[in-house]
Amino acid sequence: MPQQSLLKRGIKFTPLLIILWATVWVVAPRWGAATIKRPRSTYDVRWQVVGGARTTHRFFDSSAISPSGRYVCATRTRREGPADVTPGDVAEVVVYDLQKKRKDRFPVVYRRATAAWDAQLGAQVQWGASDDELYFNDVVGTRGDGAPIVRGVRSDWQRGRETRLPTPVYHVTRDGALAAAPRDLAALRMTQDGYGVVVTPAQLRHLESQKDGVHVLDLRTNATAFLELSALVAAAELDSRPRSVAGGDARKGAECHRHVFHVKWNAKGTRLLVVVRARGHGCPRGDANHALTVNPDGADVKVVATWLRDGNHPNWLEDGRLSMNYEGKVCAFDDVEGASCQVLSERASGHPVGVPGRGDLVVTDTYAKEHAAFGLEAGEAALRVLSGGDREAWLGVFPVAAFGTMPTDVWRCDAHPAFDLKGRRLALNVWVRGSRRVAITDEIDWDALLKRRDLWFS
Repeated sequence: MPQQSLLKRGIKFTPLLIILWATVWVVAPRWGAATIKRPRSTYDVRWQVVGGARTTHRFFDSSAISPSGRYVCATRTRREGPADVTPGDVAEVVVYDLQKKRKDRFPVVYRRATAAWDAQLGAQVQWGASDDELYFNDVVGTRGDGAPIVRGVRSDWQRGRETRLPTPVYHVTRDGALAAAPRDLAALRMTQDGYGVVVTPAQLRHLESQKDGVHVLDLRTNATAFLELSALVAAAELDSRPRSVAGGDARKGAECHRHVFHVKWNAKGTRLLVVVRARGHGCPRGDANHALTVNPDGADVKVVATWLRDGNHPNWLEDGRLSMNYEGKVCAFDDVEGASCQVLSERASGHPVGVPGRGDLVVTDTYAKEHAAFGLEAGEAALRVLSGGDREAWLGVFPVAAFGTMPTDVWRCDAHPAFDLKGRRLALNVWVRGSRRVAITDEIDWDALLKRRDLWFS
């Protein structure tokens, strides 16, 4: 009888145990290691909406603001939910002119339909070296199984000219000389939805058997190179050398299927960051991820950081280091094998990005789901300025879709703060009048901000 009573009590408390487990292993690592109070004073940078309803800019590593500062590019979708993006859905690449504001709106001066997009990064719309070079992706045909063939497009949109590129486009160097992309943008959905191109489940399974890697494209000559993932893995010795990881014990990379996820150029266009993710059966305690850096020719491969769960959003800083959220902190890593975390903040959040021209500063947003950890209301996100030594100030608070507002997470509203080339203005995604929209800030006076003692706290 006592044994039955204990069993019933155990069953009774099972739901509570499940909630506690989820809090420890899922919620806490993702929502930040510490809770802070909302600061009394913020810089309160002014901002304005540029894009119409259902517009988003690309990502925090490439600015939607053109090199001259006159135009803003974005992807505009026909819907935001309720269901996931469907293969073949069409969106638009759009360009807004900031010098032709009419009342409270900026006119669309260029639009172009495309079916090569997903809900978070759109069609990878970004600028090259000048306002005359706009890059994005389009579907140019289908394979035998009906899967889309995706290629990059270089648009001299002001003259009505287009050039089809021999590879997809994911990230373009600031000087417009080189582009890089994962082997197939549809394959990005093997590890996470929202970042590439949508295909059917059967077509996605077919991609599993294809060689993975990175396309490197010379945009001046159209010469291409392909860095096979297997070669990068061999050079990095991922199979032969166990690595200590954030979020779990040391493990070997061979236990899971590997895929290329993000590829990003450094500020000088001389090194590539390749995020390699391991997924599938046999991955202990979740996911395995590596931040590899490599030369454009595939030489000098380094494993800068490795993590299971407690890390995300690696990105290049202006000085050649990497920044990312790691073990509950915002860290900077030297571009060396097995680099150590240089703590920029004890509180991880959002998408850390370096400020061009200000090597001592990093800006990051907060996720909608992190509002409570930063003293915010539901539907608010902060832009945090980090100056190292765990000192920070806030540029301001911005509206985003409250966590759980969107019917599926693929349509979430992440700010993705991205600087213009001068490091003075930011493009970001906001939630206004029931929709995602692109916004830009006014110019930020960094010297004045740094002198404001009332803004900074630890």
